[in-house]
Amino acid sequence: MLVSSAFQFLGAAQGSFGSVPVGSERRKLRLTLAYCGVLIASILISLFAFSGVFPTFFVQNVGATLIDEFVYVVTIIFFLLGSLLYLRLYLQSKSETLLTYSLALMFYGLGSFGLTQQVVFGDAIVWVGRLATYVGLLYFLFALLSNRQKK
Repeated sequence: MLVSSAFQFLGAAQGSFGSVPVGSERRKLRLTLAYCGVLIASILISLFAFSGVFPTFFVQNVGATLIDEFVYVVTIIFFLLGSLLYLRLYLQSKSETLLTYSLALMFYGLGSFGLTQQVVFGDAIVWVGRLATYVGLLYFLFALLSNRQKK
């Protein structure tokens, strides 16, 4: 989630501050490299997780460890800042897709906060957090579909 939130924030910052022109001639190459990088990072993180390289993130009946809380705080901050940057873009362009995407990031960030409040598997606050992340995922889908219809 940390890597995902960092990419969401960087994408929002790049779009919001116009550091790269949208119609750039090397866009396909950059997107291909970015997708390959995300795929390689996901595989490496999965391998590290299964091999026990990462420290313990959650202890039953105690809750999250300090490293888990740090990762979640940074993740939530990235999601919420990305949401605000996309909201800023929406205010400039009045594109409904940007508003929907901003709300999706907001729900996902708030839902992630609910997941950090877990002490025992199955806590009610965790289910509220999951519900918010599911609503955020639906908003992502709506943003994707609404953008596709306009092309």
